[in-house]
Amino acid sequence: MGYNNAQEWHLAMQKQYGDRYAIHFGQKLDIFLTNEEDIKEVFIKNFSNFSDRGVIEIFRQTRLNSSLLQNRYENGWKHTRSAIAPIFSTGKMKAMHETIASKIDIFLEILKEKSEEIGEGGKWDIYDDFQGLTLDVIGKCAFAIDSNCQRDRNDVFYVEARKSF
Repeated sequence: MGYNNAQEWHLAMQKQYGDRYAIHFGQKLDIFLTNEEDIKEVFIKNFSNFSDRGVIEIFRQTRLNSSLLQNRYENGWKHTRSAIAPIFSTGKMKAMHETIASKIDIFLEILKEKSEEIGEGGKWDIYDDFQGLTLDVIGKCAFAIDSNCQRDRNDVFYVEARKSF
C-alpha cells in the first residue's frame, strides 16, 4: 500500500499505532507525538531534555547552517528560544494577524492576476511570489517597514534581503 504524501503516511501510522509511536531509520530513532498534551510536555515543560533535533544533510554543507533558526542545537537553541519566545506570545501573534492577513490578500490578488494572465493550464514559478509575501510580512511585523516586495522586485527591502541570502 503506497501513500501519496508524508501526511497521509503519518495519519496511517497514527491510526495503526495511536498518539505515540516511534520509527527506526537505521540507527536513528524518531518519536512521533500527536497528542497535544504530550507535545506540550516535550516542547514546554521538559524542553531542556529535548533540545536537539536532527541535522538535515544539505544544511551541513552550506554557510547558512549556523545562522538558520531551525539549525540551532543544544545551548544555542536554548538561548535562541529564550530570546525569541516573547516575540511570539499569544497577544503579539493576535496583533500581527491583521497585518499578515492583509499581506496574504495581496498575495491572493497577485495569484489571481497571474492565473488570468497565463490562462487555464498555464504554469509559472511561484517561488518569487512566496518570497515577496514572506518579506512583506517580515518587513511589516518585525521592522514596521511598509515594503512592496510582492509587487515590486526592485523594492529596497526585497533587493537587500536577497543580497543577504
